[in-house]
Amino acid sequence: MLIHVTYNSYHESGGKTLTNEEWSDRSDSYYSFEVTGAFSEGTTPPGPNFETVPSSIPEQYTGPIWIVWVRYGDGDTFGRSSGHGRIEGAFLLESDANQLCKNIESSGENYKSVHGYNIWDGYFNSLEGVHTEQFLISTSRSQ
Repeated sequence: MLIHVTYNSYHESGGKTLTNEEWSDRSDSYYSFEVTGAFSEGTTPPGPNFETVPSSIPEQYTGPIWIVWVRYGDGDTFGRSSGHGRIEGAFLLESDANQLCKNIESSGENYKSVHGYNIWDGYFNSLEGVHTEQFLISTSRSQ
């Protein structure tokens, strides 16, 4: 079953720096990422901020599930941003969620994301952390 995982993300800019730098006058910034809920396939999640991930959770299940998400940093030649988030999985068992966390942390570039690529792998990108949180899966818009 596909699981829709909702989240909030807020950008906190460091603003402009006082420098004579020719190419950039921006400082590093931070994203605050928070997972807010989980919805079953066929349910429309509230709001625009959600990611859909495949899972082995049985259809019609409405109990607690475990969401795995990563926090990563991004950037370019002119600056860096940290605190971005990405949903990596939804599991019925905490042990399965913890195993995915270990796989992501230990496999590095060898781990294959459910999204097809590891967004935290790259010249300016980095994995900042792997997290699990428990949510009750919802089959309705209100949670």
